[in-house]
Amino acid sequence: MRAVDIIRRKRDGEELSGQEIKFFVQGYTQGEVPDYQAAAWLMAIVWRGMSQREATAKVQAAYLIGPDPPQAEPLVRQVV
Repeated sequence: MRAVDIIRRKRDGEELSGQEIKFFVQGYTQGEVPDYQAAAWLMAIVWRGMSQREATAKVQAAYLIGPDPPQAEPLVRQVV
């Protein structure tokens, strides 16, 4: 599987599999997919859109691969 093939498929309006999306997201987060390819993939998504299944796979891939988000401080502090 190659990032350029995934970009081409999305650009041409095809629906990506969950495995392709996970491969792309994981490759980007590990530095194996360069920024310019990620930008091209996102541009293809903007032009062609994502199916519900693709969007779900993208969120799941980002959630499982990405680091835990930092814990936010409370918006209101208790004053004694």
